[in-house]
Amino acid sequence: MDVNYFGSIFATRAVIPEMKKRQLGRVVFLSSQAGQVGLFGFTGYSATKFALRGLAEALQMEVCQFPKLTLLACIIRSNKFGKICTLQMHLTDVSRSTVHASS
Repeated sequence: MDVNYFGSIFATRAVIPEMKKRQLGRVVFLSSQAGQVGLFGFTGYSATKFALRGLAEALQMEVCQFPKLTLLACIIRSNKFGKICTLQMHLTDVSRSTVHASS
């Protein structure tokens, strides 16, 4: 929780005021499949990634009054634990549009 969630909160709190002042900026949160669905044996990790997803969604609503501030939630997907075979980034900004990219 200290790194995955609170680390993201502290970093975001540090940059959002300046971004609002400039009326420009982007925050990117990296998550994993564990933030989408709970995984057996990864209870603590999954909880932190779910919390990070909730943080990103709530912050999107808070900054929507600033049209040039963007929050991106990136989910890294793999078909095997420990090895990323496919990278699909789901980028969600304040307008709720979604882009899918594979590499």
